[in-house]
Amino acid sequence: MRKLTLVYVAAFAAVLAIPGSVMATAIEAKAGVSTVQAGNSKAAVDAAVGLEFKLERFFSIMPEVNFQALGFDTGSYSTTVNGITSTVTTSRTYYTFIPLANLRFNIPMGSEDTPLVQPYITAGLGFGYSLYNQKNPDANDKATGFMYQGMVGAKFNMGMIADGSASATNLLVEVGYRGGQLESGGAKADWNGVVIRAGVNYGF
Repeated sequence: MRKLTLVYVAAFAAVLAIPGSVMATAIEAKAGVSTVQAGNSKAAVDAAVGLEFKLERFFSIMPEVNFQALGFDTGSYSTTVNGITSTVTTSRTYYTFIPLANLRFNIPMGSEDTPLVQPYITAGLGFGYSLYNQKNPDANDKATGFMYQGMVGAKFNMGMIADGSASATNLLVEVGYRGGQLESGGAKADWNGVVIRAGVNYGF
């Protein structure tokens, strides 16, 4: 697992060392909800921040760090104290960090350099690192594993909406699927689920 982590660190370092042939750079922040199969597809808080390096008109490389907060019940058991039997529920809260290296394809929209609406497709690979807290019985541990994602979305240029002139600010919405398994102590959990987010992409 340590070797795999080093591979991802090296990959992100290479992305950040992209030469001056990059056409433009933007910072992107977004938030929304996601689901996780291991948590009975319960909704989780999901957010991400990343940098978009536009290599040419239609292709970008985009490293980003995703954060997910999710709590759910994992089971229950009966206990008897002083002759009274009760049911105790075991629950866990996961705080998961998912760095990803993405490739984004901006779908051509005619001859416009900055269209009013810019649809895109994003695909990425990365690594999940989750810290979790368990109740009944109390415990703290971590889970790690390989992750991937595929997203479709659209950016809406605020300048083109306001007065027909290009702006550095874009609002965006996206929906997609994130998959992978997180492993802890030999036990694996399916971390597959749907992601829905909205945010801002700002060029500089």
